[in-house]
Amino acid sequence: MDWPLSANYFELFGLAQSFAIDRARLDNAYRALQNRLHPDRFANASEAECVRSTQASSHINAAYAALCDPLSRARHLLELAGANVATDTAAAIPSAFLMEQMQWREAMEEAHRGSDGAALRCLSRRLQQETSVCEMEFTRLLEHVRDLDGAANCLRKLAFYASLRRDLKGMIEALEDTRAF
Repeated sequence: MDWPLSANYFELFGLAQSFAIDRARLDNAYRALQNRLHPDRFANASEAECVRSTQASSHINAAYAALCDPLSRARHLLELAGANVATDTAAAIPSAFLMEQMQWREAMEEAHRGSDGAALRCLSRRLQQETSVCEMEFTRLLEHVRDLDGAANCLRKLAFYASLRRDLKGMIEALEDTRAF
């Protein structure tokens, strides 16, 4: 049995190594691999094959989850390129970007305190636009310019944006929950 445990998640699913992925192709490749290697198919196999099937299935699940999430996919691409992918290194973030994050947080808190759902949704749309611009810049820097440091900085920005998106989503949901009563 061929046990696909490649460290390159793109190879595992037969995808081009690129930030932009064909989600339908990824989904189909995932289902095909899981269908072939899922532990349920090895219930009557040797103990060693059962263990390998469980490991393969777990690896396939982790790879799929990583490629489905843009931030994880970007991190994986940088790891494959040999770049430093530490996203928690605040020293590597330009101070202007840190100031921008503070402004985002202040605007979010102000809208949340004022129970202004429209303002929160507007911030969410703006944040999605900023994220899209940053993802395009990441792609340009990594895939066209081969600037690994610049792409790593974009990854750090994307991590900040993801955190802001989670917090904004929570604020919007909390506001909607209070209005449901």
